[in-house]
Amino acid sequence: MRIFIGNGPWNRPGYYGVRAGSRWPHLETDCSPYMPFPFYMAYATALLQREGFEVLTIDGIAERISEENFIERASSFKPDLAILEVSTPSMETDLRQAQAIRSRSPETRLAFAGLHMLDQGEDFLAGHRYVDFTLRGEYDYTALELAKTLSAGGNLDQVCGVSYFDEAAGASHHNTRREIIKDLDVLPWPSRDQYPMYSYHDLPGGIPAPSLQVWSSRGCPFRCIFCVWPQIMYQGNKYVTRNPVDVVDEVEYCVKRWGFRSFYFDDDTFNIGAKEFTTMREDYQAVLDYAGFGKKIRPLPAGPAIMTLRVLEALKLSPLYKWVYETASKDSFVSIEKAEKVLGYAPKYSNKQALIRNYQWYMDNLGKFQGQSGVSHRVPWKQGILGIAKLFF
Repeated sequence: MRIFIGNGPWNRPGYYGVRAGSRWPHLETDCSPYMPFPFYMAYATALLQREGFEVLTIDGIAERISEENFIERASSFKPDLAILEVSTPSMETDLRQAQAIRSRSPETRLAFAGLHMLDQGEDFLAGHRYVDFTLRGEYDYTALELAKTLSAGGNLDQVCGVSYFDEAAGASHHNTRREIIKDLDVLPWPSRDQYPMYSYHDLPGGIPAPSLQVWSSRGCPFRCIFCVWPQIMYQGNKYVTRNPVDVVDEVEYCVKRWGFRSFYFDDDTFNIGAKEFTTMREDYQAVLDYAGFGKKIRPLPAGPAIMTLRVLEALKLSPLYKWVYETASKDSFVSIEKAEKVLGYAPKYSNKQALIRNYQWYMDNLGKFQGQSGVSHRVPWKQGILGIAKLFF
């Protein structure tokens, strides 16, 4: 069975649209470099490929291709099932592209997924009969189960998260909504080989490019009005995390495979952490004390230190990138009270305990990477000017 998964071009004069991978689909000016990675498409692709399905996936927005190019590549693949990620603001474009794919490949079954309330209000499928299915919420496993059911000629009523038009009833039938994925570690890593990996651009704090976008969790306890994922993709505010070892393995693989210079956790929320913390100076002093070096952290005036690091960064000698050294001197903390109340979240370690555990892991594994340096968390970071300064201390 051949399956196509696509994020079609979405353009206006002077603007391009951002859809798949965005929690609030919108238009960007043509000169903007911003481009999110289409995680749901990539996870669905990985799941389908793992089960032996032949998958073509195209991110037409990231590839900056024309609508005609996208439609031609999708339809010429002659997929048995085509899944298009859509959104409310791009719906006019989405419907036009779906109709064109269906007209050129009449045997293709067509499904919509993504950020549109496809099971609310008027009967969407009754009004757009060239669309066969809608996949509601997280659609990774829904896409896989739908493909298996179609391939086997099974009963569509049993596919959670799917809506389809019931000819006998003359109306859409909405199957039970699929529960959110509670164990993210059963998922394969998102497929990246068919995507233009150097086109995805999101560099918070000026982290160096090219940069990898990765998920270490899904869900969020908060209710920000600009983000539609809790309502549409999750229908709630549950929060689940991945095994950090698997996350590090994924980052390390991608850094080696594509040569990324940085990576960015594009989680729904990353601001859930320790409840017990002190100042940065006290937290890191706890590590020095644990290590038994007998050393003390000595502060430097923030202004001169930042100016010096700016110069060192220009000379490619800074051990830190701009976002770190520009903000390290500013006090900040993240409240986890809502996560405790809504999710029953209870952090296992304090900041000091977590840092000491990281140091102990480093010591336990030092023999595996001694003499190496790089940008992954499995080898020591390049120390820049610190490597020279250490000779005098």
